Amino acid sequence: MSFEDIDRIRHFNRFYTRRMGLLSRDYVGEGLGVTELRVFYEVATDPEGAAREIARRLELDEGYLSRILKRFVDGGWMTRKRLHDDGRKKRLALTESGEALFEELVRRTRKKTEERLNGANPEMVAEAMERLERMFSPASPDEVSVRDLSHGDAGWVIQRHAETYGQSHGFNAEFELLVSEILTGFQRHRDPDRERAFIAHRQGERLGSIFCMTSDDPTLAKLRLFFVEPSARGLGLGRQLMDDCLGFAREAGFQRMTLMTHQSLDAARHLYSSYGFSCSDAVEVRHYGQQAVEETWEVAF
Repeated sequence: MSFEDIDRIRHFNRFYTRRMGLLSRDYVGEGLGVTELRVFYEVATDPEGAAREIARRLELDEGYLSRILKRFVDGGWMTRKRLHDDGRKKRLALTESGEALFEELVRRTRKKTEERLNGANPEMVAEAMERLERMFSPASPDEVSVRDLSHGDAGWVIQRHAETYGQSHGFNAEFELLVSEILTGFQRHRDPDRERAFIAHRQGERLGSIFCMTSDDPTLAKLRLFFVEPSARGLGLGRQLMDDCLGFAREAGFQRMTLMTHQSLDAARHLYSSYGFSCSDAVEVRHYGQQAVEETWEVAF
């Protein structure tokens, strides 16, 4: 990641903080700032909550949190009671007036958020934020599903191949055109008994792809458009897609599988080798605006 990317992230942080008024000392009334509102929310939604746990979750100094909680207790919104099984800990709970205030604060906060959107499409903003949250929360293998090609998948495969390899290897628009031509041919002439797409996804977010396609030789399958999102690498997703693709090829009656790759793609070449593929040919080429060594790899079933 470059310093330029970091600065873009910091720029968005400043923009969002200002746009949503998050530095206000009185965000939605009662003289409560955003941090105090968040503490109020934690107490209201966690009936077993303890101050130390809230401090840990919100990454707050315990002394600072203690002063916030004291204000809530003094205001009659909250009580602190020692736990029977551990006298050192105190259970936090809202009083009746605290619960009433919480409901009012939720209403005000929703209204304030709507106002701060200033005409932006709420659904689109929410979807973008959910995607960002998923990016900050790496997927685990058991959360990932794999399906066949569906609506919008082809466009995603083309876009992400072009963007990712353009950034990492300097590939020009010729590469995007190639991916588009491969997918167009697959969709128009697909043999459903012998060709298959595998699209990995989690909660609607696409994470990877691999395709099993036919060739002029009925015994030879082609592995194409193998891709894993950078944010999803390290989960074993590449192996899951390889297992699915090679398993399908075997069941479809193919005896061999081939693929094309570039010598510079070390991680992919290592993965292919672990599945028994070996390099059968290597040619120096100028592809997609770059000098490269194009390799043909093959495995027999």
